Amino acid sequence: MKKTTKLLAMLLALVMVVGLVAACGNGEAEETDPPATDATDAPDETETEPEETDPEETDPEPAADTPLVVGYNQFSQKFSPYYADTSYDQDVADFTQVSLLTNDRAGELMLQAGTPAGQVSEYNGVPYTYYAAANLEIETVDAEDDGTIEETIYRFKLRDDITFSDGEPLTIDDVIFSFYAFSDPKYTGSSTLYSVPIVGMNEYRTQTSA
Repeated sequence: MKKTTKLLAMLLALVMVVGLVAACGNGEAEETDPPATDATDAPDETETEPEETDPEETDPEPAADTPLVVGYNQFSQKFSPYYADTSYDQDVADFTQVSLLTNDRAGELMLQAGTPAGQVSEYNGVPYTYYAAANLEIETVDAEDDGTIEETIYRFKLRDDITFSDGEPLTIDDVIFSFYAFSDPKYTGSSTLYSVPIVGMNEYRTQTSA
């Protein structure tokens, strides 16, 4: 649109310049006595009106099915968040998926970004707002009565206004499915969630009872 507007402006300027030159030519011709000619042969002395241009139009808002065209390195075409194994494919997964949590520019975990208003964090004196799919509460409790072993409990509270591309709402069952997929004994993707010391993880991975 900017290129079109610039081109129209250049054409309009050119028309104005041509009109100016034509007007100067007509003025000089009036100072001399031209030979008599038939009235039908006389050129019309009407001035050329500059072409009207439409006001600049704003680009329409992109629709949900508008293709995204990017230049990138070669993909492995594994765009699933479960099996993306190159940084390029992982970038696609990151752009098209939603994360439970997010980090600020300093790498700090944003625990309260899971709201429509987001969470504000400053970086170099500039405030930035971060958004995520959930808030997180962290609590440490004693796993044994004598207090010798502690466990950390992570409580995720999902936002209730997030939907998939087909309009279905995001629920905790979807989150649980992802945890199961990343922890499955046959999982061969790049995630290492299974290495986190989660209670029951080893038993699930080895399909044994505690």
